[in-house]
Amino acid sequence: MRYFLPALLGAAFDAAIAATPPTCPQTASAPIANSERSLSYCVVDGMAVLDDIILGSHDTIQRQGLPPLEVLDWHLLRENPPDIAAGQRAKRQTSAQPSTSSATTWPRNTLVYAFDRLATPMTRQVILQAMQGIESQTHVRFRERTTEADYVSISTLQTKAERPELCGLATVGRVGGRQRLDLFHPGPSWGSCETTPIARHELQHALGFYHNDIDSWKPGLTAREIKAINLRYPASALDPSAAGTPG
Repeated sequence: MRYFLPALLGAAFDAAIAATPPTCPQTASAPIANSERSLSYCVVDGMAVLDDIILGSHDTIQRQGLPPLEVLDWHLLRENPPDIAAGQRAKRQTSAQPSTSSATTWPRNTLVYAFDRLATPMTRQVILQAMQGIESQTHVRFRERTTEADYVSISTLQTKAERPELCGLATVGRVGGRQRLDLFHPGPSWGSCETTPIARHELQHALGFYHNDIDSWKPGLTAREIKAINLRYPASALDPSAAGTPG
């Protein structure tokens, strides 16, 4: 199964091509791999950002174009790996930026994470609470990194003066190497970003979900979200040795 950003966004994708957030100080556009379309995005700290989604390194995207905006199911690739899987393995990297190959869901339903030294105690607390909530209702597990090459680095960043509405950033799916998930502090004028619903929202991006499968800012996962997560992370793919709850 593949999930594509253009198809999922529909009219919103067409709007994104023509416009970026009004507070964005620098905009750019690039062609999308395996597509005849281009996408406009905001440049934030050298990253290409669409809403709260990290698309990749701005410089790399300007040279190579945007990666295929899709998320492939890891457990299906393992059972019947198509040609693209070989391409993904060949493009694995350990830099902080996503590669230009397709993203996947996380192997054996287990997202590996590490807290960056900049992560505040509140960010750590709400992230762990969000992880526990997801684990209690789905077949997804979270494991703190030891030596794994592919992992999500979780940090807290100062609210951007040029993008004050940003509450969080994350890459969609597993892209290989170190990838980012950031919450912002102190947050926009309307409230704190270091909350469990916002942490869960960004974790759902990291698991491979776009906004069409996320019911933002709800107190807990909705029935629709649980169904979507378990469809992409079935019990059959779960690592039997995975921990029950994050530590």
